[in-house]
Amino acid sequence: MLKFKKLKHNSLQLKKFYEQSKIEFCDISVGVKFLWRDEFKISYAIYNDTLILKETNKELKDAFYYPMGKDEAGALEEIINLTLKKGRDLTICYLDEERVELLKNRFSSAESYFDRDWSDYLYDAKSFKELIGRKYSGQRNHINKFKKLYPDYEYKRIEKADIKGIKKFLTKYNKAKSHGGLMEKAENRHLLEYLKNLDALNSIGAIIKVGGEVVALTAGERIKNTFIVHVEKALVKYSGVYPTIANLFINDVIDSDIDTINREEDCGDEGLRVSKTQYHPKEIKNKYILKIKAQ
Repeated sequence: MLKFKKLKHNSLQLKKFYEQSKIEFCDISVGVKFLWRDEFKISYAIYNDTLILKETNKELKDAFYYPMGKDEAGALEEIINLTLKKGRDLTICYLDEERVELLKNRFSSAESYFDRDWSDYLYDAKSFKELIGRKYSGQRNHINKFKKLYPDYEYKRIEKADIKGIKKFLTKYNKAKSHGGLMEKAENRHLLEYLKNLDALNSIGAIIKVGGEVVALTAGERIKNTFIVHVEKALVKYSGVYPTIANLFINDVIDSDIDTINREEDCGDEGLRVSKTQYHPKEIKNKYILKIKAQ
């Protein structure tokens, strides 16, 4: 019998399972589980050294993730025993196309769908780092403009001593974004706590200062050969600051073993969608929800 526990603020203990997952979405990471723990209620169980996650949010109730670990098939059977074999419908979330097809071949009643607002933007790490070629001329121009306008800028990794300045920055940022989307406001609930605990959460963060004041921040983590950027915020009055923090951060944190940058979703925000598309993703990866009716 599976015993589920509530996943609290620290999911670092589960990272070894995330790194075994064949499905590579930003949702399967320590940072996302930390930042979004109020909006996406997660519980977990371990079966034969395999992780089973279950999520409840505004749209889904008791939706399972595809198992992660050495015995995916056995863990999947345990999920089926808890649901379909007891006459309950089964929902599996955050599936890629390969797993959708696998499950549809097994269950004739399975139906799947995805929401484009929640699709992950994946980029070639080398291209994002170097910004070579005509298609990246806009980004290079913005970065060059920022460096020309603010020659005293300082880029640095986040340390404890920076938290006071980050608090001041977030106050300015949130005031300027007083009509920000619901998802951004939800993220902000635990953002400062996340930034204070980057080391404990196996994450990396950085800021840009101009005149000694924080004007941009970003943070993320590595999962296998992918670096996931969880947070990126800046004061837009500093022209070119967004492409500058994005490029400096990636040049700082990635090495030759990382081949993919995941910059998460656009959440349906048109401005974000334009911005993320302009960086020429190698893939916009859809996240499928699969629903199987109990017979």
